[in-house]
Amino acid sequence: MHFARKNYKDLYSASTTIQSALRGMAARNEFHFRQQTKAAVTIQSCCRSDLASSRYMGLKKAAITTQCAWRGRLARRELRKLKMAAKESGALQAAKNKLEKQVEELTWRLQLEKRMRTDMEEAKTQENKKLQQQLQELQFQSKETKDILRREQENAKTALEKAALVPEIQVDTTHVDKLTAENENLKTLVVSLETKIDETEQKFEEMKKAREELLKKATDAESKINGLTNTMLSFQEKLTNMEAENQLLRQQALLHSRLKTISENTSPKSNSTNGSPLHVEQMTPHGTPRAPKDYGNFAHPRASFSER
Repeated sequence: MHFARKNYKDLYSASTTIQSALRGMAARNEFHFRQQTKAAVTIQSCCRSDLASSRYMGLKKAAITTQCAWRGRLARRELRKLKMAAKESGALQAAKNKLEKQVEELTWRLQLEKRMRTDMEEAKTQENKKLQQQLQELQFQSKETKDILRREQENAKTALEKAALVPEIQVDTTHVDKLTAENENLKTLVVSLETKIDETEQKFEEMKKAREELLKKATDAESKINGLTNTMLSFQEKLTNMEAENQLLRQQALLHSRLKTISENTSPKSNSTNGSPLHVEQMTPHGTPRAPKDYGNFAHPRASFSER
């Protein structure tokens, strides 16, 4: 009985020792397996997060590059349009300055021509008066010479008749020769007076024609000045329209940017807390939200002057 109890106790202690050893080994194996599983899960999560982060950063970089390229293209297009508009406005300003100079020069020429025309008219009127006085004097002299010639001819005829009726009276040949010479002189004087009258009339006609030509030139210059003035006024109207259009576009852009800033300040900074995905174009490379920029003015080109 004692030996049986002793054997039972030895067997019980041996089985207990073996069971505890086996249970400890199983627990150690389970703990080692759990450690391996936890390490594998940690490694897998790190690898997956790295892959997702690298994929996200690559996608973000590509999106930012595409957006920058597109916005740069729109900005270059808008800059080209602004340069063309500035060039057109510069060309219009240069044309306006040129037309203003031409108008000033033509007005100066017109004033000078008017002054010269008034001076010439005064000189012509004075010369016409002088010519008319000379013409009247010449006509008066011609009339007097004709009267003298007629009287001399009558005297000569009466003298010849008396000489023919009274043959015994000796005719004074010297007196007759003198009368004939005076008659010839009077004839030449009449011819010279008539030629002078013709010359004065011809000069009067020439001065009248020159006056008409000057009047025609003055009217042409006035019409040119009126045309240039109208052209300059149209250019000034175009310039004012373009300046008003540019001012309106600037005010619209400023108002749009202010509205964007106000909407950005009132809207939430990030949507990652409520489970919604982040927009790629609103994130910086460091993960902070990017401030939205206003590219609406580049996307919508302004209407030209002809379309307005």
